[in-house]
Amino acid sequence: MEKWEISSEDEDYPKELLLLNHPPEIIYGMGDRSVLQQPCMSVIGARRATPYGMAIAEMAGRCAADNNIVVVSGGALGCDYMAGMASLNAGGKTVVVAGCGADVTYPTTSAELFEAAREGRGAVISLDRWGT
Repeated sequence: MEKWEISSEDEDYPKELLLLNHPPEIIYGMGDRSVLQQPCMSVIGARRATPYGMAIAEMAGRCAADNNIVVVSGGALGCDYMAGMASLNAGGKTVVVAGCGADVTYPTTSAELFEAAREGRGAVISLDRWGT
């Protein structure tokens, strides 16, 4: 699992981020960096989601995969995890935006999602340096 860094001046830096008032200068990542150029949708929700919330997150992830849309989430337990895994299980891709270094798995309950993304079925990205 190769580590990579994308600068805001690199050609493959996500163009949408350049629209922010203060875009991040560097994105740290692991996995398939090309997913950052693909159509995407974000799925976030409760960590202690209701069965209905989990069903909607699963449906969103599956529908995204069916339409070649990358699911982006924080990878947290609950709806984030469900949407990301549903996308992967349906043959899609996922991007986890980690609140720690892209090489750190947190929360550990989402290890399966993080590892699949790092292994090329998406990517794990972060604004934090390695190991933090």
